[in-house]
Amino acid sequence: MSRWLRRIGVGMIAAGALWGQDRLRFEAEAVSGPAEAWVQERQSDAHWTLWSTDTDAHAKWSGGVVLRAPPTRADRARPEDGAPPLHTRIADLPPGLYTVEVKVSRVLGVSLDGETWQRFTGGVLMPSRQIAAGEVLEFWVDDRYAMPEEAQRGSGYYDYVELVRLRSWSDGVPNAGFEETDAGGLPAGWAWWSRDGRGTISAQAGSGHDGQRAIHVIYDGTADWAVTNAARLAVAAGTDLCLSGWLRGTPGPGAGWVSIDAVGYAQGRLVTWRLGAARGRPTAEWTRVRGFFQVPEDVDTLQVRLTGAGAADVWLDGVALEAGRAVLPVNPPVDGWARERHPEPMGRGAVALPLPDGTVRLSWRLLQADPADVGFEVWRQLGAAPAVRLNTTPITATTEFLDDPPDDAPRPRYRIRPSAGGGPEGEAVWADLEGDTPCLRIPLDTPTTRFQKVAVADLDGDGAYDYVIKHPHENIDPWEKYWYRSPDTYKLDAYRSDGTLLWRQDLGWAIERGIWYSPYLAWDLTGDGRAEVAAKVGTGDPRDPDGRVTRGDEFVAVWDGRTGQEIARAPWPGREGFESYNLTSRNQIAVAYLDGRTPCLLLLRGTYSRMVVHAYQLHRGRLEKLWEYDNADLGAAYWGQGAHMTLAADVDGDGRDEVLLGNAVLDDHGGPLWTTGRGHPDAFYLADIIPDHPGLEIAYVMEVRQPSGGLNVVEARTGKTLWKLPEATQHVHGKGMAADIDPTRPGLEIYGADADGHTLTEKRWLLDCHGEVLRQGTDCPWGFSIGTVYWDADLQKELLGGRITDYQGGPVGGSCRGSVVLKADVVGDWREEIIVSVPGELRILCTPIAAVDRRVCLMQDPLYRLATAVNAMGYTQPPTLSVNLETLSPNLNLTVLDSPDGATTARVVISAPAASGIRGRLVLEPGDGLQVDPASADVAVAPGQRQVVMVRLTASGAKRLEARLGARVEQPDGPTLRGEVPVAMAGAFLTEGLIVQAEDLAAEEGGAIQIRSDKPGVMGRAISHWDAAGHALTWRVSVPTAGRYRLVLRYCTPETVRRALRIDDRDIGVVRLAATGSFGTSPHDWDHTTAATDQGTVTLDLTAGDHTLRLENRDGKGCNLDYLALLPEP
Repeated sequence: MSRWLRRIGVGMIAAGALWGQDRLRFEAEAVSGPAEAWVQERQSDAHWTLWSTDTDAHAKWSGGVVLRAPPTRADRARPEDGAPPLHTRIADLPPGLYTVEVKVSRVLGVSLDGETWQRFTGGVLMPSRQIAAGEVLEFWVDDRYAMPEEAQRGSGYYDYVELVRLRSWSDGVPNAGFEETDAGGLPAGWAWWSRDGRGTISAQAGSGHDGQRAIHVIYDGTADWAVTNAARLAVAAGTDLCLSGWLRGTPGPGAGWVSIDAVGYAQGRLVTWRLGAARGRPTAEWTRVRGFFQVPEDVDTLQVRLTGAGAADVWLDGVALEAGRAVLPVNPPVDGWARERHPEPMGRGAVALPLPDGTVRLSWRLLQADPADVGFEVWRQLGAAPAVRLNTTPITATTEFLDDPPDDAPRPRYRIRPSAGGGPEGEAVWADLEGDTPCLRIPLDTPTTRFQKVAVADLDGDGAYDYVIKHPHENIDPWEKYWYRSPDTYKLDAYRSDGTLLWRQDLGWAIERGIWYSPYLAWDLTGDGRAEVAAKVGTGDPRDPDGRVTRGDEFVAVWDGRTGQEIARAPWPGREGFESYNLTSRNQIAVAYLDGRTPCLLLLRGTYSRMVVHAYQLHRGRLEKLWEYDNADLGAAYWGQGAHMTLAADVDGDGRDEVLLGNAVLDDHGGPLWTTGRGHPDAFYLADIIPDHPGLEIAYVMEVRQPSGGLNVVEARTGKTLWKLPEATQHVHGKGMAADIDPTRPGLEIYGADADGHTLTEKRWLLDCHGEVLRQGTDCPWGFSIGTVYWDADLQKELLGGRITDYQGGPVGGSCRGSVVLKADVVGDWREEIIVSVPGELRILCTPIAAVDRRVCLMQDPLYRLATAVNAMGYTQPPTLSVNLETLSPNLNLTVLDSPDGATTARVVISAPAASGIRGRLVLEPGDGLQVDPASADVAVAPGQRQVVMVRLTASGAKRLEARLGARVEQPDGPTLRGEVPVAMAGAFLTEGLIVQAEDLAAEEGGAIQIRSDKPGVMGRAISHWDAAGHALTWRVSVPTAGRYRLVLRYCTPETVRRALRIDDRDIGVVRLAATGSFGTSPHDWDHTTAATDQGTVTLDLTAGDHTLRLENRDGKGCNLDYLALLPEP
């Protein structure tokens, strides 16, 4: 008998000895051959090495021995090259279904037939291999492949083969009662693990729930631990299962929650550590715990284990896996106090917005109750003079008017009057002008106050929105990684729309200073037209010595919105049943019309695991409980499905609001409606995302790891997945985005970015409403979220940063300074305002852009209004609409596109509503100095479709051009569509004079510039990071001919900067460079300027020869330079 066959015999004996066990391990050298393929304990370029003398061999290799291949520096053409292929054969296996795993280090080649090879780095080779009686398992291993990275290349290692026997779940969990023990007295088939290596398990006779054995876990560390059953149990997708067991433990302060988990696999690879779970906190008495779950499509095998974290003295017995489905509770429908839904009182919301050119734009609301043909009159009063009507015919196309009041007159009073039967009049509230953006100001009680959240509601019934702010602005998160002791308490301040401080509530030490401890909102809960304020509160000072609040009474308090006097209070959902301080401390509050008529208050506790919801109505001065929801016994599909926001809307069309917790939705009666079971989303958006799909949809941005579906869209009525991102994600982080930003596509676009921990990766996606990828990777220049706002006159949202820009385009007008707290339609026409916090002020930024049409105030869309209300708590998300605006109205979107080469193109997109088409003529209206090609085009758009016209823009000269580009579509049988956008175009590169590239420095003092090749629209390269006061740059230029010269700079900067100019040893003065827009993110940010000081244009008398030019930063502001030029005077 050859040595190889004798070794196979050893392998077969091992298999026989392990008959009946669920995991069979075979050393590679015992089941592979021929033996002539290797040498012992020495390196060979033509043989494997049977190696046992490696350092710490017994710690590294199974049995202390491994087969090592010769070093592989490049892929080999044939398996015969290098060491010979090894033939692995395992016979006499017990019949059954197995997963075949092979331990390999680095990379080797594997073949299942000896001819076809594949790269293999270890792990599962055969996920599901049926072995018949007498069948031999065989495959081949070779050293023909090299690692991809050269630095990683070397010898591959072949250690062992392991077969994991697959049973069916219906066979039950092997040794579930722990009656079988191994030679060491440990529970057979169960293995102990802890992250720190501490702890023990034992099988103790007479200690079980049934009077026989139970497994006993003793662990005195602080890490996580697990006791795992070796069996892999085959399951079919869609199977409903119940996992259960009996728990007992030693109670005490260190005793934590433990969980019996079902671990899910697909094709032998891990899918999830917790497919289903039965959780409990052990007590001195035996307690049965149960958990229900359904096997998803991407799982075919599961494994059972007991897990915990921290100290444990726990017994487990009677583990069972059986068919079973959770019984979902069904409560009676809510019948609240209201007989009809009371509308929110809504005034005209008129504002007077001063513009930089001295004109005033009047803007007001169109209300749902207004007749369809309502027109408006604008009246102006100067001082004591009689009011004068400014428009000769009623305004019907928009809800705005541009006035040019006399310069020497007092600030006018404006009044908006609708035509007969058109609802309330309104007197305009004056805004101030902050830079180029109008804003309303509400001075706060102290000049240093910065607020974190704002609730928008009418507190006194006058039809104007008032504001309840929570301050200070800092946030403490309950997660131990971020938690710190609260230095002070939160305050709620209520301000009228005119800035009057109505009242203040100090939330006290029972409420820690973070958003998850302190949910609140403002809503009319009684139907009297005046909003109440509801907030989570406590009593006294219940802090633990470290500052955490883990005990004490908790309530929801409801206060009168005008006075701050308490009306009622009720208990908040309790802390019991939550596994940790972090999970306990997640609280939210929301409002829903559960019967379609009555505003109901929702109190929520929990996000990542257990979730509890209590529903109340405020009736006759008391909070009356309507129902409770608790997911504790509903199974894994409802466990941990919460989001950082709670929404309410009628998604099933029964006239009653459902409650959207995240990936789980409750019906109006508090029972579950549906769940996706995907786990916790970082953000989710309910809207008409897909216009050609009936009803509403939900877009999810998934924080928890997903094999697919990190971004996905489901049908809101049923939870049915409509599409999902096909690739795996780790943690799609932040708010992502769901908004219509691309006018060339119907519906809403969806954005998300994957994280490594909380670090942005290059895995980013922008998708259209049907899931088609529009951009991905580094072509998505955004972080974890894209801020959006309805700001200009078209039906797409703009991107919100320091400047407000079109998607794929440039600035549209206006800017945003301050900490953004909320975006919502709170005053004026249908466009949104931006509420920001600056020290000592609440500012409401209003668009300076003219409107082109009109629509009802967005706050009268119930979905949008409720979403705005809950933005006072949780993580802020832009409110969404229940309709897609493009399906209802014609739209002209005009965007100036940027190109890296500096070319400028305008894109005109004309979209038709679903009910009618558009026919007419597009006419471009260029401003002074701007040329367009083509100047006009025919338009023919079918209902629900769109037409795109590309227009080339040109300008002459080296000077940067700022102009307006207008467009209109004239329809013979319909209204004229209009649009307008600002255009900024960099001038042409200079081709005459002495050009000095900015990066060609002769000297530098006081800082270090960066040379940039990534700035679009520059001549070669540019410099940046010239942003420290005293940072001086010097260039040397050789002047061929004596004469008088002008100095020209090509630069960009977001704000005016000052630079001191010196020529040779002569100080010329301080040169001012005006703001151009930004730091060169667009080619049109760059501008030429002739150097000038307060004394005028700088002219330089220079002799022939070498000269030095020095510019020194005088204000600590940044400025980027492309080049300098000396131009001879004529």
